Amino acid sequence: MKRVFYLLPLFLFVAACAGGRYGSSTPEPPPFDPSGVYDVLVEVEGERLPATFTITSTPDGYAGSMSMASQGMDVALEDISVADPKVTFWVTDPNGSYFISLTFEGAKFTGSFESDVMGGYLSGTKRR
Repeated sequence: MKRVFYLLPLFLFVAACAGGRYGSSTPEPPPFDPSGVYDVLVEVEGERLPATFTITSTPDGYAGSMSMASQGMDVALEDISVADPKVTFWVTDPNGSYFISLTFEGAKFTGSFESDVMGGYLSGTKRR
């Protein structure tokens, strides 16, 4: 019977160590990374225009572009800032500069844009 009492502390120690490693703690989620190609709808003045956003991760942060075939527009995303779940950046086209703010939820986002002359809304879904 004494042997059981000697082994009990060892068993409890091993169980406690295993609990910290395999217990109920949840793993950290992967860091937020908005990289990808997105199909986008831009809503401005009652009109819905299709667009594409491409965001890539680089050693210096993020880079990207926006393409709107219906407007003959392909512009760079400038000053991209990522703070889970928000992404902000600037777009400059011949009509001016636009500040764009997006809020991500999974593979989708909603957001808005504004400039000195106009504003509107955006929504998009990441291509799979």
